Amino acid sequence: MKRILFLLLSVFPVIFANGQNWKKLKGGLNGVPNVLFGDTIDNFLYAGGKFNKADTSISVGITKWDGDNFSRLGCGVDWDCITNLCPNCFPQNVWTIARYNNELYIGGAFSKAGNISAKYIAKWDGSKWDSLNSTVNNITLRLIPCPLFSGNLCACGDFTLAGSTSASNVARMNIMNSWLAFGGTIWSGGGISSMAIYNGDLYVGGNMWSGSMSKISRWNGFSWQPVGSGILGNPAYINDMIVYNNELYVTGYFKQSDGNPGNYVQKWNGTTWSDVGGGLDDYAWDLEVHNGKLYAGGVFQNAGNITAKYIAVWDGNKWCGLGSNFDNVITCLSFYKDTLYIGGAFKVIDTDSISHIAKWVGGNYIDTCSTVGISEISNSNYISVYPNPSQGRFSIEAKGDLAIYNVLGEKIYTEKLVSEKTEIDLADKPKGIYFYQITAEEKNIVTGKLVVQ
Repeated sequence: MKRILFLLLSVFPVIFANGQNWKKLKGGLNGVPNVLFGDTIDNFLYAGGKFNKADTSISVGITKWDGDNFSRLGCGVDWDCITNLCPNCFPQNVWTIARYNNELYIGGAFSKAGNISAKYIAKWDGSKWDSLNSTVNNITLRLIPCPLFSGNLCACGDFTLAGSTSASNVARMNIMNSWLAFGGTIWSGGGISSMAIYNGDLYVGGNMWSGSMSKISRWNGFSWQPVGSGILGNPAYINDMIVYNNELYVTGYFKQSDGNPGNYVQKWNGTTWSDVGGGLDDYAWDLEVHNGKLYAGGVFQNAGNITAKYIAVWDGNKWCGLGSNFDNVITCLSFYKDTLYIGGAFKVIDTDSISHIAKWVGGNYIDTCSTVGISEISNSNYISVYPNPSQGRFSIEAKGDLAIYNVLGEKIYTEKLVSEKTEIDLADKPKGIYFYQITAEEKNIVTGKLVVQ
């Protein structure tokens, strides 16, 4: 499924005001962001999407926020700021932002970044744009680091080629900056819009199918495998997926009435699918995890049995709403400096004029939560890693065999976790992103990210 926003032309009336729970970011954006990315490495919040102005300045397709002001990244995408060609035209979309190898990578439907040709994928080193040695031949919808899969960076979207390699909507770039295909399945239907690493496998989801693999599949290092019965229904598609409490949560357009266990959101524990607290009444665009909670933003109005207009929080047992009234949908979420930021088609939150991007401040907020918990957190699967980011010293509450990898996929640390809490010291390692893998006695594998500042 191409994650093209059919942004709602109808505007819902403001019903009530809850005080200032959300704060505007100066003049906001003049168009809808598809992605927000809170970067703990350079400490900016990045926004990408279909806009050409942030606050009062031209910032085409991508911008960054430092907590006080917006600033542009060179000429952005599809705008020549030297000749000032088409400064008021909307660019093509930026759909995804990822940090890899100390550079910022973006993907989308653009053809230029800065004043260089950079189709569908480009990288920013903090001061200038650059292209890759080779790129894909169509829209890129998601980029994630994937060092455990013989690749530096995994990309998915609606492409058929990655460099000169045939690649059916998903590919990986290796340490030589060459593209590799995953092989095997040639997908039918639409593209792949989301990826996540769970239990040591790469999961992909979208609107594709092949044999018994409907809308979702997993790469086990050798071949593509089905994920239970997949996502059922026609139409049906996946927008996003994320690991939370050692389970894979998936959201998109699917219903229980078509044979799925959940409505618009459900979770996979490695063996079976299950419902998430009664689900949503419509789909979400984005899922984010922060401080032990799962956040969902989208077009839904209710979560479980409570009102949660466009945004809801799941704590592992129950859904909660944030009590605000938006005049249009939420398309993306991120956390920056430990604070929730949202982007979307909205221009009014409660009674405040807030253009397409906002920061949560709480105000006189009183949450509304469902009264009955559907799912319980299994203590046997509990894993906690903190503080993260840190200066290199982490506490890990888990048992099993720990391995830590750098972004090149090189194993740099191993330890057997035998106590309730183990202290890990990476202070002598270079600053950046690392990946941990914990293999438990029962052979369950949990993966995650460590950030050394």
